[in-house]
Amino acid sequence: MLTLLDALIFQPDAGVGAPPPGVRERWITTTDGVRLHAWYASGTRAKATLVWSQGNGGNIAGRADIFEG
Repeated sequence: MLTLLDALIFQPDAGVGAPPPGVRERWITTTDGVRLHAWYASGTRAKATLVWSQGNGGNIAGRADIFEG
């Protein structure tokens, strides 16, 4: 039942283009074997790391403008 519920609630967009310039694509495998897709951008004066989950719909490519600037 949980799988059906997940399919009704979580609907990510499967099409992800290339990351913006200066952003690197990463794949993270969790200890339970789940493979996560991520983009990594580092700053020259960074003092912290922000981990951002984009939520229910879309994917990280729909928020590419946040990395540009």
